[in-house]
Amino acid sequence: MEEKLKYKIRLAIKQLGLKQSRQMFGDDIIRQVYNNNPLLFLNQFNNLTPVEEDGDVIYVDNNDEILFSYYKKDQDSKNGFYWIRRAIIIKFLEEIMGYTHDEIKEIMKGWLKVNYNLGELSPKWIPY
Repeated sequence: MEEKLKYKIRLAIKQLGLKQSRQMFGDDIIRQVYNNNPLLFLNQFNNLTPVEEDGDVIYVDNNDEILFSYYKKDQDSKNGFYWIRRAIIIKFLEEIMGYTHDEIKEIMKGWLKVNYNLGELSPKWIPY
Protein backbone atom coordinates (compact mmCIF):
# COMPACT_ATOMS: atom_id res chain seq x y z
CA MET A 1 0.00 0.00 0.00
CA GLU A 2 1.31 3.42 -0.97
CA GLU A 3 2.43 5.79 1.82
CA LYS A 4 0.15 8.62 0.68
CA LEU A 5 -2.89 6.34 0.94
CA LYS A 6 -1.78 5.06 4.35
CA TYR A 7 -1.48 8.64 5.57
CA LYS A 8 -5.00 9.48 4.34
CA ILE A 9 -6.47 6.43 6.07
CA ARG A 10 -4.64 7.26 9.34
CA LEU A 11 -6.01 10.80 9.11
CA ALA A 12 -9.54 9.43 8.58
CA ILE A 13 -9.13 7.16 11.61
CA LYS A 14 -8.01 10.11 13.72
CA GLN A 15 -10.93 12.28 12.58
CA LEU A 16 -13.69 9.66 12.47
CA GLY A 17 -12.64 7.51 15.38
CA LEU A 18 -11.84 3.83 15.59
CA LYS A 19 -15.39 2.45 15.56
CA GLN A 20 -16.48 4.19 12.37
CA SER A 21 -13.12 3.57 10.69
CA ARG A 22 -13.36 -0.16 11.38
CA GLN A 23 -16.74 -0.18 9.65
CA MET A 24 -15.39 1.73 6.65
CA PHE A 25 -11.99 0.10 6.13
CA GLY A 26 -12.01 -3.17 8.07
CA ASP A 27 -9.36 -4.46 10.47
CA ASP A 28 -7.06 -5.88 7.77
CA ILE A 29 -6.67 -2.52 6.02
CA ILE A 30 -6.16 -0.69 9.31
CA ARG A 31 -3.52 -3.23 10.38
CA GLN A 32 -1.67 -2.68 7.07
CA VAL A 33 -1.84 1.08 7.47
CA TYR A 34 -0.07 0.93 10.84
CA ASN A 35 2.61 -1.54 9.63
CA ASN A 36 2.73 -3.32 12.97
CA ASN A 37 3.85 -0.02 14.56
CA PRO A 38 1.43 0.86 17.36
CA LEU A 39 3.12 4.21 17.96
CA LEU A 40 1.74 5.47 14.65
CA PHE A 41 -1.72 5.06 16.21
CA LEU A 42 -0.78 6.26 19.69
CA ASN A 43 0.90 9.43 18.39
CA GLN A 44 -2.52 11.00 17.85
CA PHE A 45 -2.89 10.99 21.65
CA ASN A 46 0.48 12.60 22.46
CA ASN A 47 -1.03 15.95 23.45
CA LEU A 48 -3.98 15.07 25.64
CA THR A 49 -5.20 17.64 28.13
CA PRO A 50 -4.67 16.73 31.81
CA VAL A 51 -7.57 17.57 34.13
CA GLU A 52 -7.10 17.18 37.89
CA GLU A 53 -10.09 15.78 39.72
CA ASP A 54 -10.06 14.63 43.37
CA GLY A 55 -6.40 13.56 43.35
CA ASP A 56 -6.67 11.85 39.96
CA VAL A 57 -5.44 13.28 36.69
CA ILE A 58 -7.73 12.53 33.78
CA TYR A 59 -6.37 12.90 30.26
CA VAL A 60 -8.93 13.98 27.67
CA ASP A 61 -8.80 14.51 23.92
CA ASN A 62 -10.16 17.50 21.97
CA ASN A 63 -13.71 16.11 22.31
CA ASP A 64 -13.36 15.82 26.12
CA GLU A 65 -13.30 12.02 25.88
CA ILE A 66 -11.29 10.37 28.64
CA LEU A 67 -8.48 8.24 27.19
CA PHE A 68 -6.72 7.40 30.42
CA SER A 69 -6.46 8.54 34.00
CA TYR A 70 -3.65 8.51 36.50
CA TYR A 71 -4.06 7.84 40.20
CA LYS A 72 -1.16 8.65 42.51
CA LYS A 73 -1.23 6.74 45.81
CA ASP A 74 1.16 9.18 47.49
CA GLN A 75 3.71 11.86 46.62
CA ASP A 76 6.06 9.29 45.08
CA SER A 77 4.86 8.94 41.49
CA LYS A 78 6.17 5.35 41.38
CA ASN A 79 3.38 4.31 43.78
CA GLY A 80 0.32 4.72 41.60
CA PHE A 81 -1.39 3.32 38.57
CA TYR A 82 -3.21 4.47 35.49
CA TRP A 83 -6.43 3.34 33.86
CA ILE A 84 -6.55 3.10 30.08
CA ARG A 85 -9.88 3.30 28.31
CA ARG A 86 -10.41 -0.04 26.62
CA ALA A 87 -12.85 1.08 23.90
CA ILE A 88 -10.24 3.09 22.03
CA ILE A 89 -6.59 2.35 22.75
CA ILE A 90 -6.72 -1.19 24.11
CA LYS A 91 -9.28 -2.32 21.54
CA PHE A 92 -7.01 -1.13 18.73
CA LEU A 93 -3.92 -2.84 20.13
CA GLU A 94 -5.73 -6.05 21.05
CA GLU A 95 -8.36 -6.61 18.38
CA ILE A 96 -6.82 -4.96 15.32
CA MET A 97 -3.08 -5.35 15.90
CA GLY A 98 -3.34 -8.68 17.73
CA TYR A 99 -1.11 -7.87 20.70
CA THR A 100 -1.33 -9.87 23.91
CA HIS A 101 -2.13 -8.35 27.29
CA ASP A 102 1.57 -8.38 28.29
CA GLU A 103 2.66 -6.84 24.98
CA ILE A 104 0.06 -4.08 25.39
CA LYS A 105 1.34 -3.35 28.91
CA GLU A 106 4.88 -2.90 27.56
CA ILE A 107 3.74 -0.75 24.63
CA MET A 108 1.68 1.46 26.95
CA LYS A 109 4.45 1.74 29.53
CA GLY A 110 6.89 2.92 26.87
CA TRP A 111 4.48 5.36 25.27
CA LEU A 112 3.27 6.78 28.59
CA LYS A 113 6.83 7.12 29.86
CA VAL A 114 7.91 9.14 26.84
CA ASN A 115 4.80 11.31 26.52
CA TYR A 116 3.44 11.61 30.07
CA ASN A 117 6.29 10.50 32.36
CA LEU A 118 4.18 7.60 33.69
CA GLY A 119 6.17 4.60 32.48
CA GLU A 120 6.95 3.16 35.92
CA LEU A 121 3.32 2.67 36.91
CA SER A 122 1.06 -0.35 36.51
CA PRO A 123 -1.57 -0.09 33.74
CA LYS A 124 -5.13 -1.26 34.22
CA TRP A 125 -7.92 -1.33 31.64
CA ILE A 126 -11.19 0.57 31.96
CA PRO A 127 -13.77 -1.87 30.61
CA TYR A 128 -15.71 0.64 28.49
